[in-house]
Amino acid sequence: MNCGYRTGVERITRQGTPAERRSACPWTPVAPVRGPAEALLIGRGVLVDDSLRCYRITEWEGSRMRSLSPRLTAIVDALPLTPGMRVLEIGGGTGAAAKAVAGRVGDGHILMIDRSATSIDQAWKGAAAEIDAGLMSVRRIAVEDFTLLPDEARFDLAFAVRVGALDGRHPATGRLALRRIADALTPRGRLFVDGGDPLRRLSLPHRDT
Repeated sequence: MNCGYRTGVERITRQGTPAERRSACPWTPVAPVRGPAEALLIGRGVLVDDSLRCYRITEWEGSRMRSLSPRLTAIVDALPLTPGMRVLEIGGGTGAAAKAVAGRVGDGHILMIDRSATSIDQAWKGAAAEIDAGLMSVRRIAVEDFTLLPDEARFDLAFAVRVGALDGRHPATGRLALRRIADALTPRGRLFVDGGDPLRRLSLPHRDT
């Protein structure tokens, strides 16, 4: 059996010959493709079993497929993160920022929420290692409907990037969202949104201790 790890942008034929080969990567099987087929893969790894002519499309946990843009990098860098902190991200999209935060809070935790099923699916796939390690979790819910689960600890910090309920585009929804966020934070918890340099802190309604 002759297997090789390949990544990047490749066209794999049934002979297992890539048009372009890049560096090796860790892999986890997702789906086999057998027979006279081609696969054009961008940002994924491929395990080619030349004896079985079986091409396994893989997710590359270490890829930069969902790497941070300079803007998101600046936002994550500006967050006052400390080890052990519990963080809530609102409207996390693909999970790129949440994944970066998970790598900066030590044995803490980040929960990413988003109303979009597509975003939650992307985040789940892109941060599988962090989720499996208990450093990150994702939940499909709108911020104005968000409440803590039974026995779920409050969060020390929340942040949001380009969320209409928190940047002034939807004031009525924003008032509901701020109430929900306040209830989910510790008494000293803080909320940051984009629009500052690069962040600004939002005031929260009174919170019961």
